[in-house]
Amino acid sequence: SLEKELEIGRNIQLSFLPAELPRIEDWEIAASLEAAREVAGDFYDAFETGGDICLVIGDVCDKGVGAALFMTLFRSLLRFTMTTNNISEKKSPAEKLNHAVTLTNNYVANIHGETGMFATVFIAIIQKDQNAVWYINCGHDPPFVFRADGENERLMPTNPAIGAFPDLRLSCKCTSMLPGDSLIAFTDGVGDARSPNGN
Repeated sequence: SLEKELEIGRNIQLSFLPAELPRIEDWEIAASLEAAREVAGDFYDAFETGGDICLVIGDVCDKGVGAALFMTLFRSLLRFTMTTNNISEKKSPAEKLNHAVTLTNNYVANIHGETGMFATVFIAIIQKDQNAVWYINCGHDPPFVFRADGENERLMPTNPAIGAFPDLRLSCKCTSMLPGDSLIAFTDGVGDARSPNGN
């Protein structure tokens, strides 16, 4: 019975992930999720907002059912605040990101602060016509940008994880993406992974 309930929970959780990723001319977006347990706190999202594309990857603290419940909350709040009519077309990418992360952080910290749950989040807006990627990294593993010319860059945290403390001061940064460049974002499951012999 418990296994069946966890399987139902897993299917519900997977339904919160995008069924299809945005298709953008001259860009390619791909994503994959392999949960450590039946349900987990890792999540990703990708969607259009005011003509731009928003990318999100996050990891809620802890594992299991509690993390999975908060994963749905963080993911839903970020998507909703990034796509409401009063935000999607009237603000700059930095203002959109600050708006979404601030409201999400304050809601979780003020309403659910006693739970001690928080999430690391990397959220970015692709300005596809300008080859620009605006981002806020809230304590998340720094994504890599691999350049076509052989150089690479890490998009280091700009802020602490969200959900623990209200009224964070947020910092937004921008990097360029040129033809042939790749942006690779991941959760700590990649860095913590071990081979069968423990390496």
